[in-house]
Amino acid sequence: MRQAAQKNDPHKARQIKAITEDQRRIIYHLFDGHPLNLSLVIDHVAIGNSLPAEMQVSLVEARKYWIDPAVRDADRKQIRQAILTSFIDFEHAWDDLLFLISLAPKGVDAELLAWMRKRGKPTVDEIQNAAELLDKLSGNAPSRLSFVKIRPSGRVFLQDVMYELFEEARPSRSDKYYQELYESIDRYYQTRIDSLPPQVTGPTEGTPVPESPQADTETNFLGQSHLRSLQVEQFAYALINNPVSGLQCFGEITDRAALDHDEDLFLELSDELLRFHDKHRKNRLPAVP
Repeated sequence: MRQAAQKNDPHKARQIKAITEDQRRIIYHLFDGHPLNLSLVIDHVAIGNSLPAEMQVSLVEARKYWIDPAVRDADRKQIRQAILTSFIDFEHAWDDLLFLISLAPKGVDAELLAWMRKRGKPTVDEIQNAAELLDKLSGNAPSRLSFVKIRPSGRVFLQDVMYELFEEARPSRSDKYYQELYESIDRYYQTRIDSLPPQVTGPTEGTPVPESPQADTETNFLGQSHLRSLQVEQFAYALINNPVSGLQCFGEITDRAALDHDEDLFLELSDELLRFHDKHRKNRLPAVP
């Protein structure tokens, strides 16, 4: 509550203040004091939702009901899923803003969000509209959620664990929807790569690269670092969309990296591939009893 007031958010402060002392103890007891879960409950209330019914009982009743750890664990998961779903529902007026951000673990800026919303090349006005939506979500408005973060680059992210949690709570969508969405992300990255000067991207067939003055060495180095970041992120989304196509992309980029003696690019791509493998390997393992 103090944090909400410090952020000049009286609306959120009032909502949080309405939570009784018993209800706070119940929340703490249910989630074992886990900071992320506590923040989710606070955000859930702050955007105008009521506490789940399981939390609107006396502390004595709650402790008696959750005396069985298995019952408490099941309720904890169910309540958390309901809260996550409420965030997605809350965003429907903004064209599934939070839902789209949860699908882009590398973070989104206004241009990428506009590509995702349109599933195609956006106009200048559409990019501006996306920028305004991101500002509402990540600024100091009452809709600000504690797990939404903004980097100095201007990209908006979720806390790392939230991507995994939202994956469990996402509404059902067709395979075609997700394919079109990730293809639009791929086109966004390709457009960004194609906009870099040939001194950075290298020559295309039949197109010589103009000579660069020595003074441009630092500029070219920064450009190549930017290109590397774009290629790695484009590869990460290619894996998510279609692992087979993603592996083909890996082969094409690493072949070029080998020709250019770009060891850093090869290592970053390999790290991304291992991260993807480890995530899906973990998902295939049986749950620990």
